[in-house]
Amino acid sequence: MKYNIEEIKEVDLAWAAGLIDGEGCLSIHKKSPSPSRPLAKSHTYQARMHVKMTHLPTIQRFVDIFGFGSIYKEMPGKNSKKVAWKADFGAEQTEAALLAMMPYFVTKKEEAETLLAYITENRERSDFPKRLGVPKELVEMREEYYYKMRELKKCEWMERQ
Repeated sequence: MKYNIEEIKEVDLAWAAGLIDGEGCLSIHKKSPSPSRPLAKSHTYQARMHVKMTHLPTIQRFVDIFGFGSIYKEMPGKNSKKVAWKADFGAEQTEAALLAMMPYFVTKKEEAETLLAYITENRERSDFPKRLGVPKELVEMREEYYYKMRELKKCEWMERQ
């Protein structure tokens, strides 16, 4: 799918990258096979980008800048007394947004680069007969990226400089 990223103002991209740097989450979501997916023999992995906070206008502006993404309302739980709002982006949307914001990342630049590399390599290697299951090499590649993203989240920003 083609997104109109070229039309987004530079100042808005810088603002959005700052929001992700400070409050956002870049990740590879790993999901176990389940009984509801009888043909799934291995975990599934999906690139994700989201930002969550209690200030809905900020979340709405973030989604409006790109013109895509979904907003979800999360009710207060035992650790929070306020409603939170979450902007969530799927893999293709994450790729488009990260490519546009890349020049402006500071603290999550390495995470963004790693997630983009995962998206690209996963797409290039995902042309296989689905009836045969996911090739072992592809599962291993996905696992490597999954754990690399987890490790990057453990590092402090100053350690990565």
